[in-house]
Amino acid sequence: MPMKYLFILLITPILLLGCAKEEDSTTSTSPDSSSGSMSFSGKVAQGYVEGAKVFADLDGDGVRDSNESQDTTDSSGAYNLSADAGSWTLITSGGTFLDSQGNKVNALPMKAPAPSTSGATANVTPLTSLVAANPGLKTKLDALGGDGWNADIASSSGVPGKLLRVAQTVEQAMKTLTTGDNAVLSSDASKLKTINKLADAFAKQEDISSKEALTAATQEGLINALNDSEVVTLSSAQEKIKGALVDAAKGAVEGVAAAISNTSDSVVESSVASSLEAALDNATSTVETAVSLASNPKYAKFCGGTSLTDNSSCPSIDNNSFLAVARFGYVVFSK
Repeated sequence: MPMKYLFILLITPILLLGCAKEEDSTTSTSPDSSSGSMSFSGKVAQGYVEGAKVFADLDGDGVRDSNESQDTTDSSGAYNLSADAGSWTLITSGGTFLDSQGNKVNALPMKAPAPSTSGATANVTPLTSLVAANPGLKTKLDALGGDGWNADIASSSGVPGKLLRVAQTVEQAMKTLTTGDNAVLSSDASKLKTINKLADAFAKQEDISSKEALTAATQEGLINALNDSEVVTLSSAQEKIKGALVDAAKGAVEGVAAAISNTSDSVVESSVASSLEAALDNATSTVETAVSLASNPKYAKFCGGTSLTDNSSCPSIDNNSFLAVARFGYVVFSK
């Protein structure tokens, strides 16, 4: 056979194969959009939380599994995720935000209900944490105005004062028990379970942004949390001062009510941050003192002096433990 014919016979199948592959590539189909997968985004906000892990807790165990999508928030608190539609919960862990002085503050873990549609905005805040724990609060929070329970509470445009009051009540109450060397709540699990208790307490309140409701919900929620061994295991010293812990948190919440008006007008979170921080400092100082006294109690004992500063007839033993109290008998700090 002449060489030129052999060459034509050899190259023809190659050309035909190339045409077939080209035809296949043009007829390939796009991914099935009916698979249920959806993409969504949002902000993680106490202030805007940077470096927080955000994951879709598909099985509800509070722990991220390999099949559960996760993202890390940027400096604006933003994240992006994809997950199948369902009744699961978004959970955050770690990250920091800036206080009024520009110092980094460890963020609380939070949660939010799963978004229902692709492209939805799913913020994660103390408000969404309440709703994830008790969906019945959606209606009450929405009635406070703005974007309701899904509001971006750290927005530079502000949110209704009524909403910010509730969000900051949760945040300050929780920080009272999670800040400092004597923090009562240490694990993410105990913190999220305590938020659940606060949510149930808020659900019982009518005018939930009033000072009375804020303090009542704080008191009931924290007492129920501290009395529940499935939420937190207290040390013997902490057991003695549960009342003091709750009172300290109430003090921080009263600071919230004083700093943020119960109004539908917008309040920018950063504008009240320093006042809230001062109230929290007082609360955590109270906790530190209460823990110290529980571990090393101070006794006030009648010593026969003529004034509160006259300890001339007091026992010489351990003056750090005994204080002169003239004519008032005997007082002992106890639970």
